[in-house]
Amino acid sequence: MEQKIIKILNILKKFQLDEVATYMECETVEIQPYIENLIADGFIKQISTNDYVYDISKDVATKRKLRQKTVEVNIGFNLNKQELFNLENYKDFPAKKVLKKKADLDYYNSCDEKTKKLLIKHIVLFNLVGNPSLHNQTELLKQISKKYPDYKMNAQWYRRKYNRYLKEGLAGLYHNKLSTIDTKVYDEFKQLYLTPRGYTQEQCYEILMLKGGYKEGDIPTLPTFIHRLKHEFSKDAIKKMRSHNKLMPVSAEVEALQIHKKRKKPCEVYFEDAANDYWRAIVENNIEVGKHRQEFISKLITYFRGIKLGEIVREKVIDFKNTLVSEGVTFSIVKGLIGMLFTILKASGIKIDFEIYQDLNHSSKIYTQEEVKKIILNDSPEALVVALGLRLGELQALKYEDFDFENKLVTIKRRNEYGRIKEFKQAKYIRQCIVPDIILNRIDKSKKGFIYGKITMPTYESCLYAHIMLMQTQHIPLNIIAHNMGHSSINSFFTTYHYLFPKHLEENFNILKPLNLEEHQC
Repeated sequence: MEQKIIKILNILKKFQLDEVATYMECETVEIQPYIENLIADGFIKQISTNDYVYDISKDVATKRKLRQKTVEVNIGFNLNKQELFNLENYKDFPAKKVLKKKADLDYYNSCDEKTKKLLIKHIVLFNLVGNPSLHNQTELLKQISKKYPDYKMNAQWYRRKYNRYLKEGLAGLYHNKLSTIDTKVYDEFKQLYLTPRGYTQEQCYEILMLKGGYKEGDIPTLPTFIHRLKHEFSKDAIKKMRSHNKLMPVSAEVEALQIHKKRKKPCEVYFEDAANDYWRAIVENNIEVGKHRQEFISKLITYFRGIKLGEIVREKVIDFKNTLVSEGVTFSIVKGLIGMLFTILKASGIKIDFEIYQDLNHSSKIYTQEEVKKIILNDSPEALVVALGLRLGELQALKYEDFDFENKLVTIKRRNEYGRIKEFKQAKYIRQCIVPDIILNRIDKSKKGFIYGKITMPTYESCLYAHIMLMQTQHIPLNIIAHNMGHSSINSFFTTYHYLFPKHLEENFNILKPLNLEEHQC
């Protein structure tokens, strides 16, 4: 009967119970239990008292498969009894009773002690958590982790493993007992990294994405590859292979990107020719890349047009970076553009000193206190950056109405992105900042609209550094500084500005100094 109802709902899409009952030639009461089950499974949504919608936004068979209880544990593993299986007693785990499929049982028996514990952990969690809604799943995993630390698991990891189990069985959880990396993809990564070519980990991963035509999420992240590599080889072995005289063979796609072999004097080649050749090599070899890569190349050609490869030196790259920042381009895009620039240079036969990244970080001036005072006393947009730590795109989109003069606050809720004003959709980017009186008194209460509009600020980075230094002098925690500056996490903030923070404790540092214990000493 349920199958008949589903066929009818595929036709109706939006319906009332009376309509379904009419098609079925039965009473509404008879179909009510089936409708309730379909609502619970997520196939139907009730949009009003009498109206329902049949959800066909996702493949029904897949959704139904994900909701099946594919792992059955009927021996009391539940939170109601306030206990979970002790992983240290893995030898007592009743695998024959729990694992109904012979392939799963055979795989389990073939695993070592460490892997068996991991498998038991996943089997028990699959039984407890199942595949409910994302919110409930996350909350339940948190509760389990809090009460049973051995069963701690991130919700994203859980979903990945759960879906892999449904597709590949228990063996799919840990290929080769190490990770879920496909063996072929992992071997390709090794061929790139374990050579004396000098590719960094990031470059190997990027080439792997290029040559395989992978998109983000198709393969595991870079740390997963490195983790497995360290399991297979020691540090000394990796170092030896990366410095060995004999080169390991690489694929035709990677060779195709080394376009410098066609040239005798790469330094004399104009950048736009090198960039076009690089893109042509990608197209000719049918290498799928993201749309942003072509846009990056176009932006680079616009800036470096008429410049020879040999003329692109440290100072030229720093000027390029400062120009982008002064125009309000975000740091992540700036980093991506410069990385693309270095890739084209290296592919063209120009040797790149990647320590230039450190030079780029230190390319802006660090203001003294007197210089910061002059900026604050001057009625200029730079003063707002120093006081509030705004991004340039946020400053360009700032309106007079955003200021709360009574509470001395300003709300940051939009940005200028390539000439278009965009409201923040995610709440984590919307924030309120405390405005100092000296800044607030300059804002005209009677005006409305944008305060500055599109501007350039060559000293923007230096002003931003000044803001961070001022926050540090008052010992404001990093998480608050990061939030005030619009960073989604403290990690992204610290990665961007880590060089501004002290690297060592002072020689006379005393952790107990604030306690003033001298009077208690004998």
